[in-house]
Amino acid sequence: MNEMRTWDDRRLLADRERPGESFAVFYRRHATSVLAFYARRGVDAAKAGELTAETFAAALEDRYRFRSDRPSAASWLHAIATCKLSFRQEADGTAAVRRLGDAPIPLDDRDRAEYDALPGSEHDVLDVLAYRPRRTRMHAA
Repeated sequence: MNEMRTWDDRRLLADRERPGESFAVFYRRHATSVLAFYARRGVDAAKAGELTAETFAAALEDRYRFRSDRPSAASWLHAIATCKLSFRQEADGTAAVRRLGDAPIPLDDRDRAEYDALPGSEHDVLDVLAYRPRRTRMHAA
């Protein structure tokens, strides 16, 4: 997995030999940015966690369709995040996460404090999400 850290996003998303490992690297690379995206838009910590999970669930489902002339998928993820936020505002659902068999995870005071610190810090979102059930971690641990 160490070698994968040097791969660009296109290669990580296209990898069919070790898709779990490559998507975990992709997730680690972008999870904080996606969570901060929701924080900057005033989404509370619990909903931001759900929306981040939905964003990556959608990215996982569509990963092989990703096409870009850019090595980074950040704008693609932020476009997914924008859609998820829009859909959430229209109907407060968690469709992509439900398709993966997950339920919303309650956040404790530590999680909320770490989330509140996100917009102005280089916080590692994996600490916040590490307690997720193993089947929904996308091999991030």
